[in-house]
Formats: sequence, C-alpha cells, structure tokens
Amino acid sequence: DTIISSENVDNAEIIFTVIGQSFASAVEAQKRSERAKAGHAKRKAKGLSSGRQRGQKVKSRLDEHTAFILNLLDTKTTKTEILKQLNERGVSISRSRFYSWLEARGLHNKKAEFQVDMFS
Repeated sequence: DTIISSENVDNAEIIFTVIGQSFASAVEAQKRSERAKAGHAKRKAKGLSSGRQRGQKVKSRLDEHTAFILNLLDTKTTKTEILKQLNERGVSISRSRFYSWLEARGLHNKKAEFQVDMFS
C-alpha cells in the first residue's frame, strides 16, 4: 500500500503507481456494480426475489454452538456466563447480537427447549 507523502511527492514512479492503483480499484468497483445490477435484473426477470424474505433467519456463527448454548440454558446458566464460556471457546460475539440470536430462535425469555423449526 503505497501512499503519497511530503517525502515522496517528487517521485514520479510512486505517484503513477498510486494513481494506477486508484484507477484499477475504481474500474473494479464499476465492474462489480454492473455484475450486481445484471444479477438483480436476471432474478427480477425470472420473478424471483432480490433479497432475503422478511423474518428469514440469517445464518450465524452461534448456530454451530447451539447444543452447547441449549445445555447451558437448561442448567440455568446466566446469559453473561454463557457469553464468557463462548469467548473461552474462541467465539467472540457482542451481548446484543447474542440476545438477538436467542430471540430469533425463540430462546430469549424461555427455558431452552428443542424446537424443530429453530434451524430452518
């Protein structure tokens, strides 16, 4: 990552390198935008939605730890303690995201009960 500074402002090689990188980045951003627009138009022409459905569950890093979390909830472990134990397992997640995840799966204000639809 080359930058133009007061020490190299007279160095033509660095200036052209930075300008070239900026141009290449702008061109790639334009191409990415065109590909996204084309994909959207293609889905729209087929009558498909262009995004996730309202209320659809979004995959989370916590999903692979569901059994661990359910077990801790069953043993009446506090949510703060669950967050600490998840962090010890290498899963760093904010308190608000954890609560949102619990709520989306119907576990926020209940005892942990296995629900068939919680993974769909």
